Amino acid sequence: MQMDERTFCVTVSSQQYHTWQGVLEYENRTYSFLSELDLVRMMDDFLRDNKEKTDIEE
Repeated sequence: MQMDERTFCVTVSSQQYHTWQGVLEYENRTYSFLSELDLVRMMDDFLRDNKEKTDIEE
């Protein structure tokens, strides 16, 4: 199994209601998030989508 590296750039712009808000940059696109849960879900979705694409290509 080949390891595949991905880079995420996370900028936290504020903190309200005991959670973070900011932007996630991935593959030259910017995505806003309103909580840490949103951030983790987006990152997980991107990694899963990439894994599925890689599995299909193999």
